[in-house]
Amino acid sequence: MADKRGKWSKKNLKEIWDDYVDNKIWKIFDRNDLMSWEFGFVDKAPCPARNCGKVMIRSQYLGNQPAGKHCWDVDHINEDSSDNSISNLQPMHPACNKKKSNK
Repeated sequence: MADKRGKWSKKNLKEIWDDYVDNKIWKIFDRNDLMSWEFGFVDKAPCPARNCGKVMIRSQYLGNQPAGKHCWDVDHINEDSSDNSISNLQPMHPACNKKKSNK
């Protein structure tokens, strides 16, 4: 999905976000917890990192708003950065992604 420089197009980012909120989020978090959120997941969603779950805002993708409190970057679920299939990608806070990579 990413180009040679590792950049993600707006279309790629939309696909990654949409797949996360349509499919993966429901496998990571308890359905009742998700239903108690006061907003839908079109523009905001919880970070999938273990022990996080804090809000990420769709418009604060790291490449566009790197200083944003609720920014996110693309995480490779299986840690294989060459596997850019949609099933291996999800949004995640940059700090959470870094912690995950350092384990």
